[in-house]
Amino acid sequence: PTAFPLSVASEIRDFTSGTLRVQFRLIAGASDQNAGIVFGLQPDGSYHYLRYNTKDGDLALWRWADGQRTVLVHGPGGVQLPLGTWHTLELSLDGTQVTGRVAGQPRLTLSHALPQPVRGRVGLWVKRDAVTAFREFRVGIATP
Repeated sequence: PTAFPLSVASEIRDFTSGTLRVQFRLIAGASDQNAGIVFGLQPDGSYHYLRYNTKDGDLALWRWADGQRTVLVHGPGGVQLPLGTWHTLELSLDGTQVTGRVAGQPRLTLSHALPQPVRGRVGLWVKRDAVTAFREFRVGIATP
C-alpha cells in the first residue's frame, strides 16, 4: 500500500496557474493528523503537495519523485488546529511562486519559489494512517 494516498480530480488535467482550495476536518491518525493539496501530478507519479499537519502545527511544501519525498519549505509553526473542526486549506500557483495558507490562521502561511514552473493534475493528499474528511474542493484556473 502507498504511504501517501491521493485523490485526483479527473476533470483537471493540466493545472498551471490559479488557486486550489479545500475544506478539511482532521479526525484521527496514529502518527499524524494532516491534510494536503496535490499539484503538478505527472504520469510518472511525481508531484508537489502542500500539507498541514496538526502534530507539527505547521504548513509545509513537499516534492514527491522517484519514490522519495523532499521537503521544500516549512512555514512558521506552532498552531495545532483541533480535531473535528472544519478548516480551509488554500494554495495559489503563479508561475514558479507557490503560496499556501490555512484561512483565518495568520501563522499558517508559507511562500516559496520553485526552480521551474509546474503543470499537471491536482488532487488531495494524506498520510496512510491519517483520517481526514474533505469537502468543497475548488479549482480556480488563472487566465492570461
